[in-house]
Amino acid sequence: MITKPNFNFSFNPNKCDECGGKCCIGSSGYVWVNSEEILNISNTLDITVNKLKIDYLKKYGSKYSIKEVKTKNNYECIFFDSGRCNIYESRPVQCKSFPFWNDFKDKDEDELDYLKDECIGVDFKS
Repeated sequence: MITKPNFNFSFNPNKCDECGGKCCIGSSGYVWVNSEEILNISNTLDITVNKLKIDYLKKYGSKYSIKEVKTKNNYECIFFDSGRCNIYESRPVQCKSFPFWNDFKDKDEDELDYLKDECIGVDFKS
């Protein structure tokens, strides 16, 4: 179990194997990537940075976010395929740090009820 200061829950990363990628599927959002992450992802996919930006990223001002694919009822990360992440080893910090995001700090279980539905690895402290 992983714990972090100021978070009222712990996280069991072993549950990721059972989950089916719920953190990669859901309502529309942004997964921001910086220049180092862009380079790492392009190397993982063995494509140029320019091709990555054109095919897999969307630009918002001066920032890039990973594109989403619209499914019947949700959105999913363009790199999520058949229950797995195709860039897992080079996934962005935003993905690596889930569920320990600043928005979830110092919140109680009732305030984060939706997080339990999204992540079966989350365990609230008693």
